Amino acid sequence: MHRSGSAASLLLMPVLNGLGHLAPAIGASWATVGGPIVDLPVLSAIFSLNVVVDSLDKYVDMAPEARPRRSLWTVWLGGFCFLNIYSTYICGLDTAVQVSRFVGIGILWGIPCVPTYSAKKNIKAIAPKKMFGIFKSLVVAVCASYIDNVTAANHACELYPQHCNLEQIYVRNLAFTILYNWTRETVCDVRDISEDTNDGLITLPTVLGRRTTLLLLTAVTLFGDAFIGGSFGIEVVFRVMTMLILSFAVVTQPRENRAAWGCLALFGLVPAWWAQIRLQ
Repeated sequence: MHRSGSAASLLLMPVLNGLGHLAPAIGASWATVGGPIVDLPVLSAIFSLNVVVDSLDKYVDMAPEARPRRSLWTVWLGGFCFLNIYSTYICGLDTAVQVSRFVGIGILWGIPCVPTYSAKKNIKAIAPKKMFGIFKSLVVAVCASYIDNVTAANHACELYPQHCNLEQIYVRNLAFTILYNWTRETVCDVRDISEDTNDGLITLPTVLGRRTTLLLLTAVTLFGDAFIGGSFGIEVVFRVMTMLILSFAVVTQPRENRAAWGCLALFGLVPAWWAQIRLQ
């Protein structure tokens, strides 16, 4: 079953999503070397890869008649693929390996390519996103966080080895990115409850329902942030509430409200950046 959408959403939303993923990447570099740096080549590689993966996912979900002309789509996707290849070339082989480690699952995420067997339908191919059930948003969060965080942190250490403290903050740095990526992805799954139910896709919200999922989201994000950071105070509450207020305001809006969902895509991971730069 294809979902509603337009060529504008196919082109605009992946760009906003790609820009949103720069927040934890910048935070990872900052936390790793102990100060603000703007590593343009690695940020360009992370941005372009997220745009490509999200564009492909939306293209597969979109009804064929709503898709843009193939020539426009080829130029659009090819341009970001070229940007990614050029950026990773500048960064070097190690960064290329880091940034591309989860590319395969990202590209094939919505494409039926995994053979499964059932007594009724024998062998049938399903999309990877249908394999993980209630852990779907967590799998997405881990893969995206690895690309955003580990790639940026490792390259920052290559640039400033004398300031690198990657071993001391690696786990907490990555954990903050996973936590807020999971929060944002789960909010999107709450939005998609009706479509996912019709598609036979099992997610946390389709199992628990909207209200219970949002309550769980609040508890996990609040206590997860405090646990990772090692303290519970006003700053933690304010950071988490900022994320949740944005999420709860947006989740009431339909998918067609590009402004609302664009704001979540663009700003939803800023709390991860905030938490990362406070790491000691």
